[in-house]
Amino acid sequence: MTRRAPPNRRALLSGASSAALLLAAPAAGSTKATELDGELIALLDEARETRLNPDAETVAYLNADPVFAVPPEEGMLALAAALPARTPEGLRRKAEAVADWLAGGDRANGLIHLNRDGDALVAWSLLRDLLGAETLPEARPRAPLTPAILAAARAAQRGGVA
Repeated sequence: MTRRAPPNRRALLSGASSAALLLAAPAAGSTKATELDGELIALLDEARETRLNPDAETVAYLNADPVFAVPPEEGMLALAAALPARTPEGLRRKAEAVADWLAGGDRANGLIHLNRDGDALVAWSLLRDLLGAETLPEARPRAPLTPAILAAARAAQRGGVA
């Protein structure tokens, strides 16, 4: 008699296989990536291009109401988020979009903007694992991790106080 795996093991293995696909599998041929993830890749490319190089009309719109104006790439990203990635290239492009978001659109310089809390640092580390450490700079926390900060974090983890 075989033993049944816990229900969450399959989900865990599915996530691990996605990461393995992105890291270990050679990139699918451009024809296969275009066939399976063409719409996803096109939306993410257009969103990135729109964010990095807005036209004059978009700049005027965003400057007219900086609080409530919705950048045009937001709609493209929402559409892309609804599409599953089916190839290593599709997974890579989604990971790059997350890196752009965490880095405020400037992933080449890393987390130099406001998103440097602990959650963002872990997410950035995961992206470096998925995309390759050579493609993204190492994340630095907002404040230096002094011995007092580390002691307080360890104490909080144990349920105590520093």
